[in-house]
Amino acid sequence: MSQWRAGTVQAWLEVVMAMPMYIRTCSENVKSGKVLLGLTDEDLELGLGVSSLMHRRKLRLAIEDYRDAENGKELSKAADLDHHWVAKAWLSDVGLPQYSQAFHTHLVDGRMLNSLTRRDLERHLNITKKFHQVSLLLGIELLQSFNFDKEVLQARRIQSEHQNDDPLVWTSHRVMKWIKDIDLK
Repeated sequence: MSQWRAGTVQAWLEVVMAMPMYIRTCSENVKSGKVLLGLTDEDLELGLGVSSLMHRRKLRLAIEDYRDAENGKELSKAADLDHHWVAKAWLSDVGLPQYSQAFHTHLVDGRMLNSLTRRDLERHLNITKKFHQVSLLLGIELLQSFNFDKEVLQARRIQSEHQNDDPLVWTSHRVMKWIKDIDLK
C-alpha cells in the first residue's frame, strides 16, 4: 500500500472497499498509499468526510491490516470476506437473513465481523433480540476458529452434508434438514 499512487488508492476505495462515495474527497486529500496508511480516525472523518462510524471502522481496520502487511505479515483471511458475502451468504447460513440490509448498508465485511460486539449489534445494526445477537456472535466465533477461511469452513460443511456429524459447522438450513430427518417437522 505504501507504494500506491492516488489512482490506485481511489480504485481500492471504490472496488475493494465498495466506498465510491468517498472518492471525491479522497482524491482531494489522499495523494498516495503512504498518506492513507497514516490516516487516523479523525482524519477519516474530517479529511475524507466519512461520517458513518461503521464506515470509518471498516476503513481503519483495512488500513491496519495493510499496515501489518507492510511489516511482513499477510493480509488477514477476513479481508477475503466482502460485505456482499457477509450480508447474503453468511447471514443466511446463520439463519438471520432479515438483517441483510443493515449489514449491507454498513458495508460489514470480514474484518468488521471480527470486531463486532453485542453493543455494536444493538447500537449500530439495530439487532435488539438477545438470541439473534448470540447467534451472530457465535457465528463470528466459528469464523474466528477457522481464521476466517471460508473455504476450510465450506469443506467441513460439505463433509457433513449427508451425515449427522460435525454439527458445529452446520448452517441454519442444514439444522432444518436434520430436524426434518428426525421427524420433528
